Amino acid sequence: TIAFDIDRFENVNIVGEAQKLPLKDESLDFIVISAVLEHVREPYQVIKEIFRVLKNHGNVSQFRV
Repeated sequence: TIAFDIDRFENVNIVGEAQKLPLKDESLDFIVISAVLEHVREPYQVIKEIFRVLKNHGNVSQFRV
């Protein structure tokens, strides 16, 4: 499990901006996003990045609280 956030919090493995994920192309099987797209300036760029790092036939799920 990899936890990514814009700031260092407990249990966060990678700190960065969602518009430029520091991950290799097609490196993840499954991505869960929570409270992301409504808080970024470029939501379409974030979506592009999500699909860039997602493996072919991978899955994306949006978790809502």
